[in-house]
Amino acid sequence: MSCRLSVILLLGLLGIPAAGHPGLAKDSLKGKKVIEWGWDEPDTKLMRQNIQKMEQFPFDGLVFHAMSGKGENLSWEVWGGRKFAFDDFKQAVDDLKATKFHRFTDRFLRVNITPGKVDWFDDEAWANIANNFGVAAQVAKEGRCKGFMFDTEQYEGITVFDYRQQKDKKKFADYQAKVRQRGQEWMKAVNQHYPDITILLTFGYDVSYWRAKTPKDRSTAAYGLLADFLDGVLEACSKQTTIVDGYEFSYPYKERKQFQ
Repeated sequence: MSCRLSVILLLGLLGIPAAGHPGLAKDSLKGKKVIEWGWDEPDTKLMRQNIQKMEQFPFDGLVFHAMSGKGENLSWEVWGGRKFAFDDFKQAVDDLKATKFHRFTDRFLRVNITPGKVDWFDDEAWANIANNFGVAAQVAKEGRCKGFMFDTEQYEGITVFDYRQQKDKKKFADYQAKVRQRGQEWMKAVNQHYPDITILLTFGYDVSYWRAKTPKDRSTAAYGLLADFLDGVLEACSKQTTIVDGYEFSYPYKERKQFQ
């Protein structure tokens, strides 16, 4: 499920008639966005230095990552024990403010669930994670970005959402309740700095049952707890927050009927 090739995220695509369809009108494309994300994912410095060339491509925006002054990639360190401060990413914010964006109106800071080695029941560790996502929200807000690309993929052996791999053998219901609580805390930390944020998800609820050992039993699925986390996010988010399921499985789709 990794982002192995450059991909295009089509937001609100279901409202677009098929090419050549008699109902295709200019108004039908209003509000639709095409966002680029791939192996060529830039940092803020690269965007600042190359924005004129980059905006020659037919996109409305892109996904990028932010580096700290010490060379730490916020995207890959945000869900971990390292506690960041907003000042750590001052240069990244300055880059974003100084970049003369024209075509790329919708820009998204990538945030992951990496390194992901944190116990759901560890209050101190979770305070750090909430802090870090609050910092990321500040970077996105102050940097004039639309919001987050929240990559929920469990990279390189991460088992954040897999109940079967949790160290503490509490009941599944206990984990569901705690994960839901963490989703609320996560969202509140983000909204504190960015109340009207837009969050794109690589995967949403559907993947919670993906490859479940026992059908319809999320306790046997690798992403089983993701649904509970998202429940908490939706319960706690502000009325101004927009959440979009990017549904990574749809990236190869070419026909309207596939999206339908």
